[in-house]
Amino acid sequence: MRAVILTAGGIEHAYVTNALVEALGDRVVGIVLESRQASLRNALRRYGVLRVCERLATKVVRHASNHSKRQAGALETVLAAVERRWPASIPVSDSPSLNSPETRALLSDLSPTHLFVYGTGI
Repeated sequence: MRAVILTAGGIEHAYVTNALVEALGDRVVGIVLESRQASLRNALRRYGVLRVCERLATKVVRHASNHSKRQAGALETVLAAVERRWPASIPVSDSPSLNSPETRALLSDLSPTHLFVYGTGI
């Protein structure tokens, strides 16, 4: 088994990644971190105008209610003892999009038999 983990860079992503690495050991051959920036054009293409308006309204309500700060605080409380670094023994690559030609080329080079995807824009 040759596994690659595709994920993002938050504390919860580090937690899941470290748990997978602990469970799979040296069978994990790479980690790819997605650092995608939100784009209105991509959102409109993906969701349509009505759904984008709904998502924007949700973001406004969440911002007004300090949802992000409360969520971050809750994650910090629950995952306080978690190692936040990526495993040193495994190569970590950054990618603006997991669907990019660069990421596909990297995956081709790593030749994984299994992909573990958590918290990405795929």
